[in-house]
Amino acid sequence: MLVDIFQGLGIILRGWVHLTKIFMERILHFFETKSYPEKLFFTALLIQVLTSGLGWIQYRITFNQEIETVNISIRWNVIFVMGSLLNFFFTGFWRSSWVWLFFICSQSILLISFGIATLIPAVAFTDILKVSDYNYSVFFYAFGSSLLIAWAIGFAIYRAEGIKLKKLPTL
Repeated sequence: MLVDIFQGLGIILRGWVHLTKIFMERILHFFETKSYPEKLFFTALLIQVLTSGLGWIQYRITFNQEIETVNISIRWNVIFVMGSLLNFFFTGFWRSSWVWLFFICSQSILLISFGIATLIPAVAFTDILKVSDYNYSVFFYAFGSSLLIAWAIGFAIYRAEGIKLKKLPTL
């Protein structure tokens, strides 16, 4: 009985290792076929997705003379997570004119929302009234940077592809 359990675990482990190897080979092949701007674009979108759901607001609490740092997510978390996921999966792997238009529109909405939320944190981020009571975590800055970088590179790629296909005018 115990031997069967260990054999089963070994089979399951080998299966997961095999699936991971195949996944990594496909990702590397996908990455090899892309240009440098597309690789940077994909990486910025990946960072955007990974940091969108993490705690952006950081504050300190004192319990029994011990200071503890707490990261909390924001109020508009769903908007940033869903927008980032949709942009990542649509534009990271697909190429068509409607996908690029969707990306430009949704990424612009995310940028505007992020800007509003940064300027007026009480609306979108937190109920903590005094700005001196909290800080933004590194995930906030990583998300904001990747949001802006992905928008700029995505717009440049969209424009270059449109010009190449003669669907957009040159300047």
